[in-house]
Order: sequence, then structure tokens, then C-alpha cells
Amino acid sequence: MRDTLQLLRSSVPKGIEFHFQNEAVNDLVNADAAQLQQVLVNLVTNASHAMAAGVGHLTVRICEVMLPDGTRPETNGMPEGSYLRLTISDTGRGIPAEVIPRVFEPFFTTKPVGSGTGLGLAVVHGIITQHHGSIGIQTEMGHGTAIIIHLPKVSSRHAPKTAEIGFGNGSKPVNEAGSLLLVDDDVLVRESSAGKKLPVPIWASTSGGGAA
Repeated sequence: MRDTLQLLRSSVPKGIEFHFQNEAVNDLVNADAAQLQQVLVNLVTNASHAMAAGVGHLTVRICEVMLPDGTRPETNGMPEGSYLRLTISDTGRGIPAEVIPRVFEPFFTTKPVGSGTGLGLAVVHGIITQHHGSIGIQTEMGHGTAIIIHLPKVSSRHAPKTAEIGFGNGSKPVNEAGSLLLVDDDVLVRESSAGKKLPVPIWASTSGGGAA
């Protein structure tokens, strides 16, 4: 998380202050580090857009919690145990109440045409769900937004390999070579997901028009 925030610092307006708080004694989770990096990139990008004036505070906080604790409705029904709570909060404009039920829907966006695909939060939701976690929103108009994620903790680095995490019934690790089509009109998301700078490919739209 700390390394990713350092990477993102140069792409976010200087008027937005970053704060990172890791309060966890044991902050190990069984997860794909690259996918969690993508989660943070997408959420920080959204938070910076919410602070339209380029001024505000963005805080990433990690702490340990025991579930169930009754504080977050999206954790209802999750197996009891020890979890890491990752909170990404901003001091932006907030999200209208009528929009909240749809924010994780693919292609849903409140941004003007050409300003986004509406895939960022859908991707985040998919990644967290695949890692047996939960994701929720706490927001108030004019007082910012917090995205709250819970991921199961592990006690040691000898936990099962990430490839063994279930991604659907009967899924198995795939070791065959292949190609991955990455579609996103945000250059920062494409570059960070690929791990290197890429020229704009013919299948990626930079105008928010989708992909062919």
C-alpha cells in the first residue's frame, strides 16, 4: 500500500494531501499483490476526481478488526474471524444517496461523457469479492466519501498460494501463456496494471468511447 501511494503521489494534484496510517500489528492477507495495487489505484483515482478543486485530504488507513462486529452492514454473513479493514477516504463532494446502490455496477458513471467508463469501482468490487472480502461505502454530501474494505487475515506467510483462491466453482490455477485485454481510458490505471508505460493501443479508447 505504501509503495503504491508513493507511485500515485506524482499523478495526483499537489493540493491533495496524502495520509497513510497502518495500525495493524499483523497486516498479512492471502491476496494477489498486483490486484490489490489495482484496487488502490482505482480508488485513489476516484477520490482525487471527487476533490474537483484539486485540494483536500486523502487518507488510507489499515487496522485489524474481529467480525462480526455489527458496524458495517456489508460484512453481515461473512465468516467470523480476524480481518484487515482498509479504508480509503476523501474530503470530496460525497455521493448522492440515490446513486449509492448503483456505484458498483459495470459501466455506471456520473461523470460527463468522455470522462470515464464506469468500470473502476466494478473492477474493485470484483477483486475484493474474489478474495473473500467485503466492500462498502460511507458518504455524506459535502463531507466526503470513505470506501471500506475487509479482507481475511492470515497468521503466516505459509498460507495457501494466491493461485488457490477460489474464483468460481471448480476453478483451477491456469499456467498456460496467453494475452490479457486491458480496457481503461485512464492512462494511470493502464500503466500501473501493466507495470510499465504502454503506448495507447488501437483497442483502447482515451476518449471514454469504449473499446472495439
